[in-house]
Amino acid sequence: MKTPFLALLLASPLPLSATVVYSGEQNLAVAWDDLEGVYVNVATGATAVVWPEDFDNAPWINLTLGGYGIFNSELVKPWGLSGGESYDPEQETDYYLNLEEGTIVDSSGPFLESAWGSQFHVEIAAEPGKFLVGEDGFFGFSFKEELAGDTYYGWLRFSPDNSGFGTLVDWAFEDTPGQGIEVGAVPEPSGVLLTAALGLMAVRRRRA
Repeated sequence: MKTPFLALLLASPLPLSATVVYSGEQNLAVAWDDLEGVYVNVATGATAVVWPEDFDNAPWINLTLGGYGIFNSELVKPWGLSGGESYDPEQETDYYLNLEEGTIVDSSGPFLESAWGSQFHVEIAAEPGKFLVGEDGFFGFSFKEELAGDTYYGWLRFSPDNSGFGTLVDWAFEDTPGQGIEVGAVPEPSGVLLTAALGLMAVRRRRA
């Protein structure tokens, strides 16, 4: 299953030069009993329900087990608690943070390095920095389209569930390299719809 971004709109609460690429509301179900889950290529908007062949060479994020498990490829660096350089699944202090709406995701963030996974980011009771069952939360990240490429910043919203289906709601990133993005920022309704621009952007990047 592959789904293109629904819209690329101009306008943002950030500087006028900012261009937020937004998925639109996707509301993709992530089954609690499915280890494969849902994969999202945050650069292209493609999604998949089986392991993508280019997982190690593209900016993929994978939500599994209702959102209780999250994994990222080498080209995505999640905003995490420890900012560690290597993942130890036994360390409960190594997990992705639930960011408050309005947080600026930029180069100042404590990004976890290289390919990573998180299994301690969900808490049944309220705890600072963790996601809550049945409630939307925000995951912040930086990514590159190739190892030597430019760095972009984005956010992804999901609601974890431990009995049925979690929900991957939507995601967005700032298309200006190095430009931060406000968590939850989406293009203004009055923005100009640029449905053709996404294709042009993809062509531009392939030729770069």
